[in-house]
Amino acid sequence: MSKLNSNDFLKIVECIIEGLDKETTDKIAKNLAFKFKDNSFVLRGLDTKRKEFSDSQVSITTAQKLSEKEKTILKDKIRAQFSGQSLKFHFDVQEEIVGGMIIRKGEEVIDNSLKNRINQIQKNIESVEI
Repeated sequence: MSKLNSNDFLKIVECIIEGLDKETTDKIAKNLAFKFKDNSFVLRGLDTKRKEFSDSQVSITTAQKLSEKEKTILKDKIRAQFSGQSLKFHFDVQEEIVGGMIIRKGEEVIDNSLKNRINQIQKNIESVEI
């Protein structure tokens, strides 16, 4: 039986995480990193794949389910901002954001939710000295 080399290992990881959301892939990466903590090529490969995955994933959270037309419009606008990049979109509904949306791509987060706006207004009011 031949040893698994780094390229083969990374191809396996790619197959495993293909189509999964960021939270799930982070859990898988953490488990693999722990399991192979003494294997530097695995750790470097996982870090590289995590960065590639994170940069290609766009997560859109809304308070209500979007129609297919609304999803297409959003995807087109976001693709225009990141032309040349292959992007994968994940849509999530979280009623607690009340309205608006939260868009995440890699380390970037645009929180245009009503909940966030209300929290900002509340912080501003609390910081005012009378």
